[in-house]
Amino acid sequence: PPPPPIRAIENVLKQPGLSFGKCMILCGGPDWPTSVLAGILRLSLWQCLLGTCPVILSIVPMALTGSFYLKRNESEVWMRTGNLMLLLTTCVSAFFLVGIGWAIQDEYDKRGDEIRKPKEAYVELEWLDYRSAAAAKKCKVTWADIPRFIKAVYVSGAVLATCTGHLLLWFTTRCFGSFQLTDDIQTLRWFGSPGALIKVAGLAGLSVAAAS
Repeated sequence: PPPPPIRAIENVLKQPGLSFGKCMILCGGPDWPTSVLAGILRLSLWQCLLGTCPVILSIVPMALTGSFYLKRNESEVWMRTGNLMLLLTTCVSAFFLVGIGWAIQDEYDKRGDEIRKPKEAYVELEWLDYRSAAAAKKCKVTWADIPRFIKAVYVSGAVLATCTGHLLLWFTTRCFGSFQLTDDIQTLRWFGSPGALIKVAGLAGLSVAAAS
């Protein structure tokens, strides 16, 4: 069954009209889960589209951030303006998240007991969760139950992955070349040439990481 926070969001979305909390959830919530929940609740499509319109306050500065950063080599003004747009995007996104938190807490304050109490409609889901938990407990495999060969494979893979991560982190310039967004795409070389994007050490590290 859905946890109490999801049930609180469900109550907010099911309210008629466009409230502040509903707009915050539509704009600041994860795209796919929010859209799926709205579809499950049979919400009005036009109402959802209208309630999502304030998200443009986040999209516009986000798009301008990339545009201004592309011109950062021309003038310091572009770099500072890009930083400003990035800050504005972060502030708007934080405002949406705070709005979602406020909407959930407000619903808890008004209907907390109703949200937390079990519902008859979720009896079958509760049984499925209990059954899955019991099966998982019976099928649990501990480290002591694993054969030594499998342990060796896991440990060696973990060690190789850790070493490769440190190699790529501390010796980045020896593993990879550089390519700027403003560079000509025709000059991009992946392997082989002296100015290639992936050097021999980088290719070896990536190969070991993939194998581990």
